[in-house]
Amino acid sequence: MKLAFVCSNYGSIQDGIGHYCSKIVEKVKEIYPAFTVEVFTGNTLGSGKTSLVISLAMTAALFRTAFSVISGRTNCVIVEYPFYEWNPIVLIAIWFNKAALWIGSGKLIISLHEYKRANFLRQYMIRHIVSISDIIFATEPQDIAGLVNPKKIVYQRFIPSNIEPVVRSFEHDFKPNSFCYFGLISKTKAFEEMLEGWKKFNSQRIYELHVCTSSDYVYLIEDMMKYNVSVHLRCDEIAVSDILSRCDFGILPIMPFVSTNNATLKAILLHGCIPIGKIDPECDDFAKLFIEMESYHPDEFALAIAKAVSLPLQVKEELRAQGAAYAKKFTIEKTCREIIGNISEVYYENSASK
Repeated sequence: MKLAFVCSNYGSIQDGIGHYCSKIVEKVKEIYPAFTVEVFTGNTLGSGKTSLVISLAMTAALFRTAFSVISGRTNCVIVEYPFYEWNPIVLIAIWFNKAALWIGSGKLIISLHEYKRANFLRQYMIRHIVSISDIIFATEPQDIAGLVNPKKIVYQRFIPSNIEPVVRSFEHDFKPNSFCYFGLISKTKAFEEMLEGWKKFNSQRIYELHVCTSSDYVYLIEDMMKYNVSVHLRCDEIAVSDILSRCDFGILPIMPFVSTNNATLKAILLHGCIPIGKIDPECDDFAKLFIEMESYHPDEFALAIAKAVSLPLQVKEELRAQGAAYAKKFTIEKTCREIIGNISEVYYENSASK
């Protein structure tokens, strides 16, 4: 097959989907050397909200993809969506790809990472994209069940951790019972409530909270230094892994709750951190790995953090081992093989029938 992957900010740890895409592409090249693999991307990092609405970076990337199809270099286009930008003009470029692939008997594939938590404009675009896609990979297929024609081919795609563990450096080692927050700071996270809960809990400055993020909202935590909150801004993979591996607990204030298919959760578990957060109510069996919260009220954060530090050492070690074992079930290689296997099955079956 001749594959083209399309994503925003390819390879950047600041864009989780672009970072994920780079891991999958590297693994495809390693496992399937006979395949042709191209990447089409646009850099939209550092753009303000207005710029993200009018950006043409991904529209241009998709037109380059279409010309790759027309020239015969590509017969399967995999669009990793949502993009970091959300200019609806990108739909024209996706339709252009669909037409080019239809003429050449190729396949348009949408790899959908979220729907319910996406903003209104992105949801509008997703509805159109899934309607013209030949194959759909979804992190949460149930979220799009009402959008998709029953005849569409839909697969669940399990998300692994993008951050692999590295050897701990032990330089400037953290205090026992240290906590971390890893990820972007956005409206989909109860970040401010988490900080307020931390202030209530750590007024005596006994414990440490390490915030590892690529977001620029540092103003939210400028007055938090007196509560032992450290900010690690725009770290690379090795630095992130080193920070996570030296913390005992990972706080996940993801709204409305943490699902089992969350990449940040996998990274937290893989590095031996015990997660704290509100769990998807449909995943009761997963609760044993968590310090579970009822809500994201600051008082609830304070209670959950207090519960974490009171855990006996043996219990903490058991939770770490169980969490790491769970996360290791979801690897980049496993996800890669499942995706390529599903695409190959549909592509070659259709080719043989013609």
